[in-house]
Amino acid sequence: MPGENGRDGAPGANGRDGIDGRDGERGPQGPAGKLPIVREWHDAVFYEGDVVTFDGRTFQALCDTGKAPTDADWICLADRGADGRDGSDGKSFVVRGTWLEINEYRALDVVTLNGASFAAKTDNPGPCPGGGWQLIASQGKRGDRGERGPVGERGERGAPGLPVVALTLEDTILTITNADGSTVTCDLYDALLQVTK
Repeated sequence: MPGENGRDGAPGANGRDGIDGRDGERGPQGPAGKLPIVREWHDAVFYEGDVVTFDGRTFQALCDTGKAPTDADWICLADRGADGRDGSDGKSFVVRGTWLEINEYRALDVVTLNGASFAAKTDNPGPCPGGGWQLIASQGKRGDRGERGPVGERGERGAPGLPVVALTLEDTILTITNADGSTVTCDLYDALLQVTK
């Protein structure tokens, strides 16, 4: 006949640590991290992980802190840039009117001559047009003759005209000089065009 169970023995000594288990499988990629919205730093406000601007620089709080961003509780994310050097004074065109041989011209002076505009490339550019001048705009070609307009209404009888004392013709422009010194000009281009056809 079996006897009764004996009393439990004393606990044994601790066994040796087991070997490290294998690395677990790589988990799925987490969402992209977002930097907190940057705001201006204010005194008497506590920050933790916040991103602030201070003295032209950007800082992030490394811990819960109420200290200024220059303290070790903060990390500087972006420093302010150094002041740039002053640029040289800009230059612009100086309009000098009609080109005259007796005038002295400097670079970027702009003159007109025979319906065209020129800019001086250098100081003392020489005769215009020439190598020292840059053509900016030239006179356009004469356009095609327009259609004849309708006959206008008969005007009122005018006052007697002044005696003509001189007639001059330059190219197609007829200039009539009256006795009082006034002049009347007339472009004879169309009339001459009809004669030469």
